Amino acid sequence: MNFKTTIVNAGIIAVIAAMMLSVTFSITGLSFSANSGSTNVVATVNVQTTCVLAVSNTAVNFLTVNPGASTGVVNAVADTNNGNVGAYIWISGSNWIGANIAINFFVTNTIYSNALSSEGAGFLFNSVGLATGNTGILVSTAGTNNLFFGVNIPVGQTANAYTQNIVINNVC
Repeated sequence: MNFKTTIVNAGIIAVIAAMMLSVTFSITGLSFSANSGSTNVVATVNVQTTCVLAVSNTAVNFLTVNPGASTGVVNAVADTNNGNVGAYIWISGSNWIGANIAINFFVTNTIYSNALSSEGAGFLFNSVGLATGNTGILVSTAGTNNLFFGVNIPVGQTANAYTQNIVINNVC
């Protein structure tokens, strides 16, 4: 049964329903009902909230950085909302682990912002944590927000190649 047929027949159903005790039927999210003695048809529809978010799977590559220095922003991760409600970005990460796994430094040295500035990493004041936390950054319906990342290398950090995983969640 298609929607056009259902709409044309709704009045007939109301008349038939008036002769019966009650009738109710449902078609793909629409429900109609009529009670005995009534010629009114009540139609209701529920629109579901949808979260359809996509985060670009971009590797954030920081080049060589000296101990005691901060990186500039190399690239950004885009978070796009294709749903019908806004969503907040939540973020967490792992500690930085060197090629020699005994050498590492903390996740809180990773910093981020959703705004780009000519000041380089100095404007990235939000630290990533081990526990997932709300960034307070809203990705509006049909919108995109970028996250720019930097890293503060601790003074005296051993030379090594380090990697880290960052997890970005969206909560509607």
